[in-house]
Amino acid sequence: MVRAAVLASVLLAAACSEPPGAQPSPSGSPSPSVAAASPSAPPSPTAAATPTASSAPAIARDDLTFRFHPLVAPGWRPAGPTVVIETGPGIDGTALVAVPVTRPPSAATALASFGFGSWQLRADASALAISVEVDSNTTRLASWDLRSGTTRWVTPDEPAVQVGGPVWSSDGAFIYYGAHAATPFTDLGIFGVGADGHQTRIHGPDGTGGEPLRLTPDGRGLVWARARAGGSADVLDLGTGANRGFDPTVSAAAVSWRAARPRALVLTGNCCAGQPGGALHLWDDVAGTETPLLDPTSAPRLAVGSADWDPSGTRIAAAVYDRTAGAASGASIVVLDPATGARRPVPGTDGVVQLRWLPAGIVYSTSSSGGPSNELILVAPDGSAKVTLYRGELPFRIGQVLQP
Repeated sequence: MVRAAVLASVLLAAACSEPPGAQPSPSGSPSPSVAAASPSAPPSPTAAATPTASSAPAIARDDLTFRFHPLVAPGWRPAGPTVVIETGPGIDGTALVAVPVTRPPSAATALASFGFGSWQLRADASALAISVEVDSNTTRLASWDLRSGTTRWVTPDEPAVQVGGPVWSSDGAFIYYGAHAATPFTDLGIFGVGADGHQTRIHGPDGTGGEPLRLTPDGRGLVWARARAGGSADVLDLGTGANRGFDPTVSAAAVSWRAARPRALVLTGNCCAGQPGGALHLWDDVAGTETPLLDPTSAPRLAVGSADWDPSGTRIAAAVYDRTAGAASGASIVVLDPATGARRPVPGTDGVVQLRWLPAGIVYSTSSSGGPSNELILVAPDGSAKVTLYRGELPFRIGQVLQP
């Protein structure tokens, strides 16, 4: 009944679309066992955590079918560029919907529903990794094989241990994730787990906690964020175990990466109370240098809520709030040339919330009322060829872009 109700709500949202959107992991990242070659590599979270007795029946704690519900037949594959959105809340909490990036628009596909948790699809969309709540203090990693339709637990049941932020290695053989003890909060570090269930700690604990977010374009770095207000921008070298971080005194988020250095776009100050939007920086994570690009405290006063490199890594699309009038206003898309500083608005994009720049154009979510996103739109960088890819009654966020 739960599965049917969620499927009905997702399909209703997809039906409202006009007629017929972590980034995929690059290739070549080292395995966790290579990074674990440091002399001080400690044991897995099983040994680090102190289990507590559970009052729930064992069958209930192990029942993955009750907590995760596939909504698509085995063998599903994206036919082309696809944006996977996370929508809800529904009866299960969250649903994943795959929206093709096509002109004219194509029908969306409901993939799965589950309780609230972090997730990532393998780059080829053949498998999904997800953190699943076992009880109020415990989460485990699970995986869903989209080819066969089978699901399984990936990490063991460790009472009072919470894991999250799953990120696939570039070869799809490992899943990286963060772990902490729940009561009291105790950082356990960042781990990698293989298909055989063997867990290896590759970083920490450093006392701050945190979860993986994505791989760098070369597959050699794991981008992660510390568990603090506003997060952080950190990169863990998977080969050496060395960690590089953006300015530790500010809240920061590394929102987009390109292959060439300086390669990261970092948002700072986009946190907590106050007007939306923050400052946008170009960060060379290897050299440790950064260049301000847009700043709400400078002239002109332009704050940024979302940003992404274009496919060639030469231009930036940014969701920009204009603060020159001194009042809060909705964001619209601006194309920025980081080499010259030239800015060009993309007309007709008011109300943008999140965006991604794909070969087909800029895909962005928007809300006409200033509330949660309810439309996913594709537009050319010059503002032409605008089409609505998805429209739904439930709020959603852009979760991942697949480019098979």
